[in-house]
Amino acid sequence: MCNHMKLHEENKGDVVQYDEKFDEYAIAVPGSEMAVQIINFCPWCGEKLPISQRDKWFDDIEAMGVDPFGENVPSKYLTAEWRYVD
Repeated sequence: MCNHMKLHEENKGDVVQYDEKFDEYAIAVPGSEMAVQIINFCPWCGEKLPISQRDKWFDDIEAMGVDPFGENVPSKYLTAEWRYVD
């Protein structure tokens, strides 16, 4: 991945945001605190970014019978840890 995008992993709250839980990048929508547009390519060099793990996260949570929006989500699923542990 290009070095520019790696910088955004360290710059929380920047226009380009990195979500480590889902391993995805997004651009903040101006005028909104919550809305973002997920991006698949670096806006500066065009290099393909990692494939978002959002769908897999929801599939794994639902396969455990856990409400993904509830309070019982296992702690390892609140960070990137879930992607590295079987």
